[in-house]
Amino acid sequence: TMVTVPVNSHLMGSGSLSIIKTTSNIHIFELDSINSTFENLTFYGNDTGTSQVGIYAEGVVSGTGPQSRYGNSVINCRFYDFGGSGLYAKNILGDGSSNHKGAFWVSNSSFISNRYGIHWDTQAEYNTVIGSTIVNNSVGVYINAAGNNSFIGNNINDNSTGLQMLGGANDAHCVAIGNKINHNTSTLTLSNIGFGYLFSGNMMYGGNMTITSCTRIKFVDNDISASTITTTSNTQLQFTDNRFYV
Repeated sequence: TMVTVPVNSHLMGSGSLSIIKTTSNIHIFELDSINSTFENLTFYGNDTGTSQVGIYAEGVVSGTGPQSRYGNSVINCRFYDFGGSGLYAKNILGDGSSNHKGAFWVSNSSFISNRYGIHWDTQAEYNTVIGSTIVNNSVGVYINAAGNNSFIGNNINDNSTGLQMLGGANDAHCVAIGNKINHNTSTLTLSNIGFGYLFSGNMMYGGNMTITSCTRIKFVDNDISASTITTTSNTQLQFTDNRFYV
């Protein structure tokens, strides 16, 4: 049974011994409001269906834009074997009063062997993922038409695709800084991004990079050793002060 999480909840476990598992095609936790914290918990799915999600947050769209379900923290949690994703967010910008708070602050967490480790869907904005491990997923990070999302100091390794980003209204325009995006079959797949994105100080070893019909994508001061780099129909695609290894 899915659990609805009310406002200002704090769910704390003891790490690997605090296991919450589903074998159904459901969301384990669905956020009903704001400012909840998940800490030291371990979540398991069993690859059953694309609705199988560890923590799910979907806001509403009003006259003032996407809102509610904002201000949540995921700290030192682990997500394994979800048929959908470990984390999912959609239609969350702020609180409806032009306060751009975002859905999730994620730190020191692990996403392992899921369909999507993290899935930021349409207009899931102002999320930050820092110091986390995202490995052995079909797609480590999947961003669909969502902007203002940053990734800082993560390990995004050994996935089929490390990071996949698709364009849409108010897409991208944020940063990936200091990540290791190594040994993925596809390092990056970027498509139809209209508002730019900055990759800086990352290590990108192995795998393919594909950038198609994007605008203002910038790579600055990265270490890049890609199997292939394919660029098609882009505008203002910029590579500056990167180190390429063959």
